[in-house]
Amino acid sequence: MGIRRRAIWGAEAGAIAAFTLELSFFVLDLVRLEPLATPVVLSGVLPGPGGVAIDLTSLSGVVDGIWAGYQIGLLTAVHFLAFGLVGVAVSLMFDWRQPFEAKRLLALATLCSLAFFGTVAISGSLVALDAVGLFPVLATNVLAAAALGGSLRMVWSDAPLVEGASEALS
Repeated sequence: MGIRRRAIWGAEAGAIAAFTLELSFFVLDLVRLEPLATPVVLSGVLPGPGGVAIDLTSLSGVVDGIWAGYQIGLLTAVHFLAFGLVGVAVSLMFDWRQPFEAKRLLALATLCSLAFFGTVAISGSLVALDAVGLFPVLATNVLAAAALGGSLRMVWSDAPLVEGASEALS
């Protein structure tokens, strides 16, 4: 199996993990009745867990709204890039045909957490993690790690052992 194919599968699995993490925070924010509170806080756009309403009736309010959207978009892009890199790394490190083990899930959860904390550090809002809480961050990263490992396992289970073996069998 080629390195390029493994890297592509890893990047796709990383995007699935990043989406899983963001979706779980979105659901958590909806349960708390504060939609989009986590990305607002983590991007450093507005202070506080729920943020402050932006006034879109003035030019400065519109510019502030555009800037806030840019910051959230940048955080999201860096987040997907970081998880894509984690996906590529673990796709190249492990043979995903092997049975799934707890220590592999722990390694994935650690790498996903490092990617998450790195993304938040780049946005300059590590202090804002206090508003989100440590348990939700760790729980959602374990969920993202399970999505990452599960998607890689699913893709690898269909892959032939040797490149070109599927053509030889047909």
